This record gives sequence, structure tokens and C-alpha cells, in this order.
Amino acid sequence: MKIHISWSGRQWLEFVSVFIVATVLVWFGFYKYHLFGGPVASYQIVGQVTEVSIKDSDIKISVISIQKDGSVTPETSSQKDATILVDANTKFIKTILHRPSKDVLAKTNGVWDMKSVTTEIISTKLSDLANGNSVLVKTSTNNPTGTSFTASEIDYFTVVD
Repeated sequence: MKIHISWSGRQWLEFVSVFIVATVLVWFGFYKYHLFGGPVASYQIVGQVTEVSIKDSDIKISVISIQKDGSVTPETSSQKDATILVDANTKFIKTILHRPSKDVLAKTNGVWDMKSVTTEIISTKLSDLANGNSVLVKTSTNNPTGTSFTASEIDYFTVVD
């Protein structure tokens, strides 16, 4: 048994038109997805500590917005406040940079050679954080627009002589 379908010229025109429109829409969606890199993913934020609450086990920070090219300027920076929740699994990492001596800085015109700077990386605790510390907060969940995060790791640094 043969099935025979007979379409008129108008039906073929409608079919081809729908096929072309559908193809263009699929290609547009593919192009848009790859142009903008797909959905936004953020597993870390940078900010400055504005309040540390040891009793509630959280930190309030002012989050600094970093542009796609990595720049932060007053014109493009937008700040928002976020609450960083701390649990028993949160790691606190402190990097101590030892400032080069005045003799070394005089030889390099005041520029630090990061290869020769002595650093120490130590594990700390929530009570060691202070207002004004710049922090890098890492999370295990993607939450690019949220204002509350549970931290898996909090990194910060200090400079000593």
C-alpha cells in the first residue's frame, strides 16, 4: 500500500516558509547562547567586611562588582551588601605578605617583586576577621544575584613589615 500526499503550490510555500523561520530562530538562539556565554555562573564574590557577628556565625560584606574585563572603576562599580553564612565546614585562609625592606624597595624604585616576597599561608577562624578586611568568598553553589551565601572558603591577606 502506497501513501500519496499531494500538496498544492500554496501548501509547499507555507511549509518552506515555516521551515525557514524555524531554522533562523534555532540559529539565532544558538548564536545568542554562545555570544553571551550561556547562563551566568558565580561561585565566588569579592568584597570588604563591614560587620562580623561571631554569635550568629555570619559576616556582612559590601560586595564589589567586577566587570567582564576584570576592571573595577567608580563609574562601572556597583556595590551591594551581602550576608555570608559560616558553618562548620567553612575554611578561613589568611595570606601574610612580608613587605620588602627599604633597601630592596630603593633598588626596585618602590616596586614589589612578587617572586621575592615572602608569604605565609595559615588557617584561621571567624574571630580573626575584622571590619575593613578585603575578602574572597568561595561558595559551592551558584548564586550570582543572591544576597546571602554559605561560604565554603574565605580568603584574605595582610601585609606586615
